[in-house]
Amino acid sequence: MTLLIVGDGIRPRAEKLAEAVNGHPGFLFRLGLIELQLYRLDENHLFVLPVTLAKTIEVERAVVRVVYSQQPRPSVSVDVSTESVTTRASRQVLSEEVFRNELLSSGPDGGAKAKVVDALLSFLRDSDFQIDWKLAGFTIKTLEPRNSEALLSLGGVNRPGIFYFVISWLRDQLSREWKDAPELVGYVLENHLSFLKQFGAKLMPAGDQLNINLQALDGKEEEFVKGLNQIVHIIREKAPPQISGE
Repeated sequence: MTLLIVGDGIRPRAEKLAEAVNGHPGFLFRLGLIELQLYRLDENHLFVLPVTLAKTIEVERAVVRVVYSQQPRPSVSVDVSTESVTTRASRQVLSEEVFRNELLSSGPDGGAKAKVVDALLSFLRDSDFQIDWKLAGFTIKTLEPRNSEALLSLGGVNRPGIFYFVISWLRDQLSREWKDAPELVGYVLENHLSFLKQFGAKLMPAGDQLNINLQALDGKEEEFVKGLNQIVHIIREKAPPQISGE
């Protein structure tokens, strides 16, 4: 029997548990982990991508060759690759511990960046934000005031130790929810960009992303999170009224 644990987020501890259970001779079943990654296509459709979080074994098939050339019996041979079994690790979701260790080992300024991340995460957890860990780092999200299933991206932190904000992400997310109020979407974006520029955010050449080196936030982590909370307050205050039947 194969027992599957399925969820929209699988923690690294669960992966370690699965490995321990699978290696125990006393259990007569296999334990697998499946993470469902959810992507909103529009108001009524979600794209669900299942990803297996486990170590898998790939067995290469043998090649059977049958040669028949006017003889009483055909010649049959079986070719098996000498490297018939390989083991590979599937995609892993980055954990806070791994991310912190990577920052520490990234160079002479790694310790300072890790210190800033620790403080940011502490203040973020004390607020009403959702922290979404991915392969490259984590993103900071908040719920859209009128839709409990819609999340708004306020920025994130990546492996090089950069806080980044992708303008089009928040713009598109708000535009889907506030279809009849583009001026309010622009107002929120204007305030968010103004807030980030107060902390030295620089616009990238493509024009769709602002970056802040984490060292620029050293000692200002609480003030920075308070600014993010102010953006959330503006979003809640400016959210258009819910239309009956919407």
